[in-house]
Amino acid sequence: MDPSQFATSNRGKVAVVTGAGRGATLALIDVDVEALETTKAAAHNVQDRQSHVETYGLDITDPGAVQSTFKSIAATLGRVDILVNNAGITRLHLFAEEEGFDDFWRTVEVNFKGTMLCIHAVLPGMVEQKSGCIINMASRAATVDGPKSVGYNASKAALVRATGSLQEDLASMGLGEQVHTYCLHPGSVWGDILTGNTTAEQQEQLPPIFKDVPELAAGTVAYLSTGRGKALRGLYFDCRQDIERVASFGRETLQRAGLYSLATRFSCLDMRMNPDLSSAGRLLLYYSTLLLYYQLWSLDKSLPPAAGDDLPETPPTPEDARNAGHGSLGGEPTPTGPTSIRCAPSPAAPLELPDMSPQWVSGSREDWSPAGQQDGGSFVAS
Repeated sequence: MDPSQFATSNRGKVAVVTGAGRGATLALIDVDVEALETTKAAAHNVQDRQSHVETYGLDITDPGAVQSTFKSIAATLGRVDILVNNAGITRLHLFAEEEGFDDFWRTVEVNFKGTMLCIHAVLPGMVEQKSGCIINMASRAATVDGPKSVGYNASKAALVRATGSLQEDLASMGLGEQVHTYCLHPGSVWGDILTGNTTAEQQEQLPPIFKDVPELAAGTVAYLSTGRGKALRGLYFDCRQDIERVASFGRETLQRAGLYSLATRFSCLDMRMNPDLSSAGRLLLYYSTLLLYYQLWSLDKSLPPAAGDDLPETPPTPEDARNAGHGSLGGEPTPTGPTSIRCAPSPAAPLELPDMSPQWVSGSREDWSPAGQQDGGSFVAS
């Protein structure tokens, strides 16, 4: 994917980016006003001198302030076409510590409540104009468990689920394609959210996976904001994968395979032991589960590869998977590559399953990252 092809795709549209203190007409929102001015100055120096940039200082956890700010944006810029929810924090503390709950709740308020307040403020306008794009920055942390990250992991998982449910809301209103929402893992980028919210000792404990460039997430956001990736609306995507390739499979295929969403699968043996079921009921449940597994296997076998690019007949080595996992914007591959997270009966060994994105991936619980809006690892969660 070449980001330069989107240089004029959103000309005339209004985009709002939260957490922008850390660049169509652009409204930048951040609680750090000084950082906003730096970003505004940089945005004015871009090649396209026809852009117009406004900045707003705002605590996104304040409902009244959020509503008044978005009313001001609408009055100044006319409408909002694109909302990128990038604001987020992380606090690395054990929940049992004295400050554990306060840090937990503040993280949930910023990462989840604040994001949903911004969506709630902008959504009526998008519904009225019957068009709009909302992109939420989630994290690999939404799919894993880890110490000192109860608030961060929980808030990101909630955001992933809320994004999918919101898309279903819009579909029920007949706006499923006109107003499209997405959740993204932005890659493994070492940013201010890490250095500004963690101690030097905590930073040393983080896995050495923060090697992606910010342009990777930026290019993905630009692609989705044009409406070219609507097959992924309501889903949860890793910016380090080839988004054009994945979108080419189509929404129905992705949903049938249960990819790019959060789900739990229970062991049929566990359910068979349910004392509330009769013998006939347990037998029916057992064979229904086997039939489901067969259907999923048949689906994997029947999916065609993208034109001119055949999938391998056998999984490659873990090293091949890691090397194949980098997105199409280039750069050095990360040590982990994308990871497939699936709840399965036996977690003793990683799963190696065919993905409809352009690479084979395997599951691992060793490369999770609890920290950062732009944090580590990647996923194909189902």
